[in-house]
Amino acid sequence: MMEQDFSCRSHQLEMMDGDATGFEDFRNCLHDLEIVNVCTLAYRPTLHWLKQVLRGDKSRQPVSIPHIGSGGGGMLRKIWKWAHRSGRET
Repeated sequence: MMEQDFSCRSHQLEMMDGDATGFEDFRNCLHDLEIVNVCTLAYRPTLHWLKQVLRGDKSRQPVSIPHIGSGGGGMLRKIWKWAHRSGRET
């Protein structure tokens, strides 16, 4: 295995973005990504921002949130749970 140089940004494809990645490896990547996101509290900044942005909105109009990128949809599930708990779901 090659030693990685983390002193500068890599422009290599992520493992899960390559054509050679099979379903099992892709599923494992998504699982590992979810673990990292939970352990690093990665969802908190986005949820905090969303709460701040919508705090003054009393209209309760639906809000569209595009999910750009790859992943298992964990952020959208967190947003849906927050919306459900706060009465913002439609």
